Amino acid sequence: MDVSYKGKNLEFEWAEKQWKDPLTGMDVVCLSPKTQPHFRLNYFRYNMFTDDGKYVVFIGADGLFEGVDTGRRVWARDLDTGELRDLGSIPDIPKSLWELFALGSASACQYTVGFHDHFVYIMDPSDPEAWAMLRINIDTGERDHIVPSEKIAGMGAVCSADGRHIYYSTPRDRYDLKSLQEFVRLDLETGEVEHLFSNAGEESWHLDHPNPNPADPNLVMVQYPDPNAHRYKAHQSIRVRDLAAGEWVDIHHRPPRYMNGQHEHWNRLGNRIYTHEWAWLKMHWINRIDLDKGENLWFPTVPNLGYSHHIFAAPDESFIIGEGYEFDYFSMPPDIRLKMYEHLEAGDRLSKWFFHYLSGDYTCPGETIYMHELPEETIMNNDDVWHEFNENYTKDMEPFHKLLRDNRELTIKVTNVCEFRTLLRSEKHLGYRLESNAHVTPDSRWAVFQSSSEDDFFEVWAGRIPGRT
Repeated sequence: MDVSYKGKNLEFEWAEKQWKDPLTGMDVVCLSPKTQPHFRLNYFRYNMFTDDGKYVVFIGADGLFEGVDTGRRVWARDLDTGELRDLGSIPDIPKSLWELFALGSASACQYTVGFHDHFVYIMDPSDPEAWAMLRINIDTGERDHIVPSEKIAGMGAVCSADGRHIYYSTPRDRYDLKSLQEFVRLDLETGEVEHLFSNAGEESWHLDHPNPNPADPNLVMVQYPDPNAHRYKAHQSIRVRDLAAGEWVDIHHRPPRYMNGQHEHWNRLGNRIYTHEWAWLKMHWINRIDLDKGENLWFPTVPNLGYSHHIFAAPDESFIIGEGYEFDYFSMPPDIRLKMYEHLEAGDRLSKWFFHYLSGDYTCPGETIYMHELPEETIMNNDDVWHEFNENYTKDMEPFHKLLRDNRELTIKVTNVCEFRTLLRSEKHLGYRLESNAHVTPDSRWAVFQSSSEDDFFEVWAGRIPGRT
């Protein structure tokens, strides 16, 4: 299967709004149209672009209410000409699910574009107890409404490489990592649901982030938190399942116990996995797993440099995009912080939407999109380095930090791309989680991210990558 992008270099001369970034001087353009006031960026592991480089897909909203988008509509934009295709309205989120979306994803726009077709797959929770799947053809606007043969109160939109199945895991108690879950797939032609495996075993674990391989429909990656961890101290890792063989692919080792697995995804060819690991926000690593070579390498940054929450590898893998936020609530303007305290004191459930911002564990500096370039070699290429880190880092981190600073050529090169605005700069956006979820355009020349605008709208922007002409 050919999984290479075929689109030409993009310039976005049609963009209706743009600026020169004050941090880097790079061009930044607005991709989302004026047809609706609010356009969210999709979650980092949900594909936004057709692989021929022709279209980007958005979900627009007319309004924001209690943590979710209302008045939703799907749009596709020609990346070369800027031409818009109106793909029609989609159901709003039922009121009974507002809190679920506000707490769990902060956005009601989870959808995905097929890896190798011109279809958009959108979850439809119109019936809170029996979610369905909406499939829209970008070229023709034709729609299919696919109802699973078994009722499910929760569904993702991730699609298999061959466009035949949607993968998801059955719901679990939000605060119980050990509750039984099953990994299932929905046949898009028949509506049949097939149960493939569960999280039961010697130790039950929480099955999350279903992430299909973009080239091989038989491989899927899932997040694998430590089954013995406390809910808020889950030590995350990954597992890869070969669905045809019905067994796990043993390619990943859980990182040292002081590190936290954060986010993970496949490269476009489907032969590598990139994961992001961090320790107390002072240090972070990108873990590259090569399935063809059986290689598992860890690439560190120097301390306190370019911290990112999500990461996303460019299609040509010449760099990895990440975004750093101000999760620190002390960075809020005083009037906004006071308003938040009023909600807390009143017992308003809105306050629950701030749980990411109120924890010191999530404090990190800046509002910046970063480019991470991996070195040819890494200083952390054997288990001895990990053993020493695991034994000594929590006792005295400075020797390890000095080792990295003295060997910068063996660490990740971090370059600023552009700044973006957090979503806590106005009262209107209180209750909406801050995740810019940076993606990369098909030509590997622009970082695409979510930001709030001066007009208090959600918008999607693209910042030109330094050095890419």
